[in-house]
Amino acid sequence: MNQSNNVEVTSAEKLDVTIPQNLYESLVTLATRHDRSISGEIKQAWMQWTDQLSSLKLILALLTSQNGNAAESTDTHISLRTTPSNIKHHLCKFKTGQVHQIKEQANILMVSMNTVILKALVWWVNTWKRVDLLNSGVMSLPEIHLDS
Repeated sequence: MNQSNNVEVTSAEKLDVTIPQNLYESLVTLATRHDRSISGEIKQAWMQWTDQLSSLKLILALLTSQNGNAAESTDTHISLRTTPSNIKHHLCKFKTGQVHQIKEQANILMVSMNTVILKALVWWVNTWKRVDLLNSGVMSLPEIHLDS
């Protein structure tokens, strides 16, 4: 007799995420730190970016304001026109609802789905850089920005 448990299964879609090399390397570092796969880190970044962006911005603004304007950082820019030799392709499985969110944001911003994911990843990497800076008491590590 085959008895099934009431387990909710959600469908998923795979997206090929094109990530510039320096951003990919930062994600590898964070994935290792958080004991997650690269896909897990990408999905976590997306969830945090969509669910908690405004509250995290407020918290980071409050924390960084303690150091005044003396903190200067060198920006690292990520161009959407990165050469193919400097790009990593990563197949990442997202829940269908997440893919729908990504599509909605891409339509609103009038950019590709990949660009929306890259915005979330850049935000995620920079958030962790700020956390590390605040923990170390130093505010001089470069941030990564997405150039359109």
